[in-house]
Amino acid sequence: HDHGSFTVPKDQVQQFDLSHAKDQPDVASMNNLDTGPLLDVLRRRYHEDKIYTWTGKILISINPYYIIPGIYNMPPVRDDIDSGKEAFREDPHVFTVAERAYCDLLASTSQRNQSLIVSGESGAGKTEACKRVMNMLAEISQKVTSKQNGGDSSAAMNPNAGIETKVLGCNPFLEAFGNAKTSRNDNSSRFGKFLKIEYEKGMIVGAHMKQYLLEKSRVINPGPGERSYHIFYQLAAGCNEAQKRELKIKPLDYYTYLNRSGCYEVDHMDDEKEFRDVQESF
Repeated sequence: HDHGSFTVPKDQVQQFDLSHAKDQPDVASMNNLDTGPLLDVLRRRYHEDKIYTWTGKILISINPYYIIPGIYNMPPVRDDIDSGKEAFREDPHVFTVAERAYCDLLASTSQRNQSLIVSGESGAGKTEACKRVMNMLAEISQKVTSKQNGGDSSAAMNPNAGIETKVLGCNPFLEAFGNAKTSRNDNSSRFGKFLKIEYEKGMIVGAHMKQYLLEKSRVINPGPGERSYHIFYQLAAGCNEAQKRELKIKPLDYYTYLNRSGCYEVDHMDDEKEFRDVQESF
C-alpha cells in the first residue's frame, strides 16, 4: 500500500539478504533475523492466508479474524502414529504442534510428559488454538483406540470410549462461565487454565483442569461496550418461560450489574444456541 514517501535513518537500515525475499515457512532459516525482515515475511504470508509460521519449534500465529476455508479440516492420522517414531509433518500449523507433542510423548528416546504453552495478548487466538490442539489430540486418540481394538472403538471393546468427546465437551461451559466480550475480543477468556490430558498406551484415558486468576471484577463492572460472563446472557436468552419463572429471571436491563455497559449482544454469537450447547455439555 502506498502511504507516501518517508526517509529512514541510515542506522535503522539493514543490508538486504536474498533470504529476506523468500517465502519462509520457518523464519529461523533466514540469514538475518532483524525485526524489519521478520515482520515483512510474516506480513507477506498473512496476506496469502498463511497465518502460521515456524521460528524453530515455536509456532507464530496471526489471528486473521475471519474463517479461512479448509484451514482446520482434520488431516488423516497416519497408521503408525503410536509407534514411537518421530512426527514427519512439517507444515506450520497447530495440528503439527499437537502431532509432534504426541509423537514425543511415545518416542522411545524420550517417553516423557509434554507441555504446550499457548501465549499472546487479548484477541491473539489462544482459546481457538487450544481447541484445535485438543481436536487433533482427540482425533489421534480415537484412531489409536480403533487400531488397538481391531477397528472397533465401541464401549464394549474400550472402557474409555468417548473420553475424547467428553474432554472436548468441556469447552462450552468453561467459556460460558469464564469468557466475556471485551473491547478487543468477543470471546475473551478472563481466566487462565491448565489442562492435563492423561494417556495410557497412546490413548486418552482422562483429563484434569485447573483454572486460576478468574477476573471477578468483570461480574460487577464491565467496561463500555463490554459484557460480563456469557452465562448471564445465555440464561436470559435460552431459558423457556417456565424456567424463567422458576429461576426468577427478569429482562437483562433489570440487572444493575449487567446494564452498566449497555451491551447485551455479541455479533455472530447466538446466546440461545450457546446455552443449549452448555446444557448438552453438562
